[in-house]
Amino acid sequence: MITVAARVTNSATQPRAVPAEKLAELEIGSWMGPASLPLWIDDPAWRGFATMNTDRARAAGLVTRPLEDTLRDTLAYENQRTEPRQAGLNDEQEQRVRAALDQTSARPRVGH
Repeated sequence: MITVAARVTNSATQPRAVPAEKLAELEIGSWMGPASLPLWIDDPAWRGFATMNTDRARAAGLVTRPLEDTLRDTLAYENQRTEPRQAGLNDEQEQRVRAALDQTSARPRVGH
């Protein structure tokens, strides 16, 4: 998903692993709602839920479209959206989180 999103947005941004504890400290929730990361699920019981076998649904007529098309259309919507999102991070929250993570990664690690 991240690789496809980078391609669709023509971005060279690299993914950054962030421990769940750090996200909690920054008051970022998982999955849905305000100040959340919609694609992040912190509950081990839910991991893998989006990887279910869809053969029966496809046999019954389910048609999906390429992820690239979905992400391209989502970006187009985001670029014209005028109302606040109901989930995810707004620009201010994202900038706050990035600054905190940049500050954390810039600190020298003792004993390493």
